[in-house]
Amino acid sequence: MRTQIKHVGDSHYSPRIQIISRSLEDIGFFEDVLAVAEYVNECIVIKINDEDIESYSELVKQVRENDSKLIQVGSVFEKEKLVPTISIIGNWLSKHGFAPCDKIIVNYEYGVIRIKKLDCSKIVF
Repeated sequence: MRTQIKHVGDSHYSPRIQIISRSLEDIGFFEDVLAVAEYVNECIVIKINDEDIESYSELVKQVRENDSKLIQVGSVFEKEKLVPTISIIGNWLSKHGFAPCDKIIVNYEYGVIRIKKLDCSKIVF
């Protein structure tokens, strides 16, 4: 398990969370893998879709009914190699309280990524 502190980016004034890392493959997030993002207990939980769903349209229907977000792992070229990337952009993030420049904590484990807003006012030294 690995944890990072990152920030929410900006995509035309909409929040954007983007994870670009070769280590995504180590936790099962390969290019073209489908994942589902849900907002649970003030946390975005991204899970690899390993359910036995008969069709893509059924998966989309299920995601819409649960106010989730369907994500397909993409890739970008970095130093002449393809690197897996996960992006969540727009209103779905805003609806759950994420804004550009927010600090976030990202926790990685096999098949699951958890993203939570970091409340810096609660950090005490």
